[in-house]
Amino acid sequence: MKSMIDAQKLKRRTQTAQILSFGGMILLLVGVVLLFQKPDLGFDTEALANPLLLGGFIIANGGIYLANRWLKRPRPEDVLDYGLKPLPNTSRLYHYLLPADHVLLTPSGVVVIEVVALEGKFAYRAGRWRQKFNLSRSLRLLVEERLGDPIQRANARAQQIRALIAGSLDEPLPPIEPMVVFTHPQAVLDVDDAPIPVTGGHKLNKRLPLPVEKLPTEIYDELREILDWEAGLDEGEDNA
Repeated sequence: MKSMIDAQKLKRRTQTAQILSFGGMILLLVGVVLLFQKPDLGFDTEALANPLLLGGFIIANGGIYLANRWLKRPRPEDVLDYGLKPLPNTSRLYHYLLPADHVLLTPSGVVVIEVVALEGKFAYRAGRWRQKFNLSRSLRLLVEERLGDPIQRANARAQQIRALIAGSLDEPLPPIEPMVVFTHPQAVLDVDDAPIPVTGGHKLNKRLPLPVEKLPTEIYDELREILDWEAGLDEGEDNA
């Protein structure tokens, strides 16, 4: 399996997280210093300190949120690469290069992977998600992404990829299936009757929602050309 990633996009996102986190902390520090200054500086220090503290808090929390998303280990793309490593070299995994963050092309079709990088206990019953909260998780609510409905997000991303391929492929659409992968090693799943596959990052290659039958070679080749073109990859390029 060959993995391609938009390294520049990932770098920009990590730098943004670092800048916001550091900048927010600086504003908080300046605000605290001003708050305890005597009014002999020639201006109302408290009036300036309060907006600095508020702005610093908001910016720092935004930076920490992004850091949890883009800096926290293990990285989702690393988990997917490891779990799908046994796939043959004809399979290609696109990270952050297409409308969906993670798209897998195999000789049997396309899988659109929606990643959840949260830790904790998650249950899916009767079409609804539930997450078990503890004190630690509650304290991190402001700085971590929310679970929401990853199945709905996966279906929406898959539809985007179907539309992208349908606009360039003359043949009937090949299998293009969504799935949800929880990549954090401490994520515990209790899933009942989900409409699409929901799994952890272990042995992903055995849990793909694709038929055993392979696509005709010409269809696979056309799919690869379409996805490579949309991803901005040159012919034969394996890493963005």
